[in-house]
Amino acid sequence: MGRRFSIPQGTAWFFTQKVRNSMKSSQKYPLSEIVHVDEFTVGGKEDGKQGRSYDTKKKKAVIAVELTQKHKIKRVYVKSIEDYSAKSLTPIFEEHISTTAKIVTDKWREYKPLKNQLLNLNIREQVNRCSSFTHFCCL
Repeated sequence: MGRRFSIPQGTAWFFTQKVRNSMKSSQKYPLSEIVHVDEFTVGGKEDGKQGRSYDTKKKKAVIAVELTQKHKIKRVYVKSIEDYSAKSLTPIFEEHISTTAKIVTDKWREYKPLKNQLLNLNIREQVNRCSSFTHFCCL
């Protein structure tokens, strides 16, 4: 970064640390409206791999997107995860999502145990009006 902006490397490193620190979540303002949660991989296409592969070199992440009542994006949190288990998915719910939020997820089986772990979640099946996919909605 220093070379790119013609500044000393130390200054570039210090600035990068400041930016990273300021971008951290304070966790004081959890997502509280309509929240869509989904897991995904980052790293491009791999030959012979399709869907959720546990033996992939790709990085796994979970995303929580808060929408306004008019379904516009309000805020987003992304968290790196080790695998697609309920244990790995739980922290984003506990750290970044209010227990009063309306949470919509896909039908991935690892979301079901969260109903038992997070007492204020009530999972029910909901059909998305925008498409023919079935989602789980936690109210």
